Amino acid sequence: LGGTMIPTEKIKPLLFDGFQESGQILSLANNELNHAEVKLVGDWAQLPETHLMGINLSGNNLSRQEDRYVLQQLLTNTKLMQLSLRNANFTAIDASHISKVITPEQAAMSNLRQLDLSCNPGLFPDLAHRLFNLLPKFPNLTRLQFENCNLSSDMVISLCESLSLCHRLVFLNLQRNQPLTQTSITALCVAVHLSRSICTVEADID
Repeated sequence: LGGTMIPTEKIKPLLFDGFQESGQILSLANNELNHAEVKLVGDWAQLPETHLMGINLSGNNLSRQEDRYVLQQLLTNTKLMQLSLRNANFTAIDASHISKVITPEQAAMSNLRQLDLSCNPGLFPDLAHRLFNLLPKFPNLTRLQFENCNLSSDMVISLCESLSLCHRLVFLNLQRNQPLTQTSITALCVAVHLSRSICTVEADID
């Protein structure tokens, strides 16, 4: 349903009647969702009877103060295997909130396999240290996407320190960030070499 601009009055029956039993991955990307609609998705996703593997809210503005509780709901939802929050207009305030929400204990209980935070340069550098240190705590991570997040070479080096400890990670996207230095390229190569699982790294290396 990405980009369909579904009317507000249609979202609730869609979720509760159309996806309640059979839905696996819900995409409402690029729908200009307002807070009431975002909250509805967050509340619905937490219901025990909701059968859900993934949510894609990319391209929606999720930086409103009132959306932060919904963001907390999504990040702590242990049912979710895929979460895409690409281009959500996050700011440093959101980075601080996410840093408080994601704890080692919560990460260890997570079933998250795919996380896409691409096109959110406002989250970095504030989120980098906390998130990168916690990545190995997520036991099932297979795909990470940080495209166009304004990551510096130092941040990439910090990320590389955790990559080999993510034992199921197979894919990493670092495209369209700050130019990589030779040191950060070397760190990335070493991390991939030490990893037993990483198959693909997408990065801009001149």
